[in-house]
Amino acid sequence: MKKEIKRLPETYLQEAKKMVLKHKKKKKCNKCFDRGYLGITEENMLIPCTHCIDSKSLFDEWKAYVKTIPELSELYGDSLEEKEEEKEEKKEFKKEKKNWE
Repeated sequence: MKKEIKRLPETYLQEAKKMVLKHKKKKKCNKCFDRGYLGITEENMLIPCTHCIDSKSLFDEWKAYVKTIPELSELYGDSLEEKEEEKEEKKEFKKEKKNWE
């Protein structure tokens, strides 16, 4: 039994490509050939270049963008919320770890 793949609609892929270019740290990159991304996954999502893109700011902008569009929120909202919960758990763990020391 195959799991259904959530594919990003093509119109939003174009928006993602524009976002990637806004977060470039370098003008020239031999790893991604100045595109800002290495390729596209089977989910139709970009793989940002780790060499020339500020991934954290790109992901923050993408999360904000997804939250503003109902279609994307429905597709990816759950996975973004889980990551925020994981961050909170890590912060709590760090606080507890400091208390142990």
